[in-house]
Order: sequence, then structure tokens, then C-alpha cells
Amino acid sequence: MNTNFFKEIDLKNKSLLSLSKDNLIESPSVLIKNARNKNLFAEFISIAKSFGDYLDYDNKPYKLFDEDSQQEIEYHSDGVSCIDLKRIPKLLFFFAKSWPINLGGNFKFSYTPNIVSLLPSSIIHLMKNQKLQFFNYAGTHSKFIKPKNLDGDVMVFEKHALSKVDGEYKIDLFLPLDKITSDIKWDYLMKFEDLSFEESNKILVEIKKIAISECCQKELPLKNNDILILNNNLFLHGRKAFSQKIKRELYRIQIL
Repeated sequence: MNTNFFKEIDLKNKSLLSLSKDNLIESPSVLIKNARNKNLFAEFISIAKSFGDYLDYDNKPYKLFDEDSQQEIEYHSDGVSCIDLKRIPKLLFFFAKSWPINLGGNFKFSYTPNIVSLLPSSIIHLMKNQKLQFFNYAGTHSKFIKPKNLDGDVMVFEKHALSKVDGEYKIDLFLPLDKITSDIKWDYLMKFEDLSFEESNKILVEIKKIAISECCQKELPLKNNDILILNNNLFLHGRKAFSQKIKRELYRIQIL
């Protein structure tokens, strides 16, 4: 089991561009601290774009998260709702332009090769052979609107939650929240093809117990101007709850 899946780089007020691409891919997760503030946002974009094509957001290479937030964001992989594997990001670049101090909200990520190594063989078999179905889902930033001619919950898409990418298992799902508040725009309703919602949730909770274990999970208290790079094929990620409703400024670039 690999426990060396994280690296921290202190730039000590040097330019972000002083780092080579090799520095940034030595580890599947890298936190960069204390980069020189001058032109930092432009350098962040330049570094990220140097790794390949990116997902476009209104003619910009990044998405800004700046809405009021408090609710925990549970473990997931980016691109869960994308069926086209070529459109699922391989690398995630996060820039915490403004982040509250001492109010919780730790960023968290869990190393999927370690999760898979600890999963019972029965769950691995299920994840590989039964698709996970997602109900009433329209993206985490928009509300699902059910067609008027349909009753009950609506299955929007389905996919296998475990597959191999570049020789490593990738976990592609959401894990269930302990508590859903009005901040959450989706009710995390999922089930495996031949199982009930209740049976499926029990399995997802078992996966979550492993994902939050010490040998799989890393938590970070982000600070202003921190930059975090994650291999989306090798990590689930999320965020702990803030102690109060806050406003933060977090930029994300997804590299294909």
C-alpha cells in the first residue's frame, strides 16, 4: 500500500513558473504554498494549460466557485456525469485565491488505489459488473426538473463505478453525505442496477468508511494563494463543512 501519495512544495516567494513540470507530477497530489503573489493567477493558468487541453467554461479555462457555502462536499471524482471517457479530466488544478481561516472547510482527498486494495472482493465485483445508476441528477449547481409525464424518481445516467485507467483502478461515483441540508442541490440518490436504494447505500457507506481511513485520506487546511494539483484518476476529493456560512474564492481548471 502506497502512503507516499502527497507532496508539499514551499516556494518561499519564488515564481510558480520556477517549478518544472516534472516537479508537479512527481506525486499524484501536490500542494504548492507561498508562491510569489505577483502575476500568480496568470501563472496558475499558464502552468495548468501546459499539461494539455482543458474543459472550457464560457470561453475561460477555469470555473470559479464563489457562492456562499457551508455544507460538506462529500467524496467524488470530477466528471462523474460524463459518459464519454475522453471528456473526463485527468488532472485538477485548484487555486484558493481567498479562503477563510480557522472556520473548518478542510479540503480532503482519498487515494483510490489504497481504497481498492482494502475493498472486499464482493464489492469490487459488484462495482465492475453492475452499473451505478444516478437519479434526479442535473449537476451539482443546477436543480433537476422532472418531466411532467413521469412519476417517481428518474434515472438520469448510469455507469460502472470502477474501471481501469492507465493500469490503475479509477473510482467514479459520489459517496453518500451523512446529512443533506438546503445547500445541496441534489439528494445523492444512487443505486446499483440489481439492488435497491437501501442495499446500494449500505455498500456506498462501506466504501466511504475505507475512503476516510487514515491510510487513504489526506486533509488540508487551505490558505490564501495555495495551489493544489490532483490526479483525478487516482483520487476522490471533497471538502469538510465550514463552521458557518462563508464566501470563498476557489478556481478550478480541469485538464483532459
